[in-house]
Amino acid sequence: MRGYILICIVLFILPNIFGDVGIWIAPLVYEALTLFITLTIYVRSKVALKEGEYSLNR
Repeated sequence: MRGYILICIVLFILPNIFGDVGIWIAPLVYEALTLFITLTIYVRSKVALKEGEYSLNR
């Protein structure tokens, strides 16, 4: 399910804004958005683990 929602959103929005070029740049945009979201979740989880919010020994 990785990024399918973003793919649909980007493929509907970018062609309306940029025309035919929007179809070709859509993969770049949705992959970049997926990477950004993934990195954000990763960094937040690392910070939470470092601060002790999550513990494996409860």
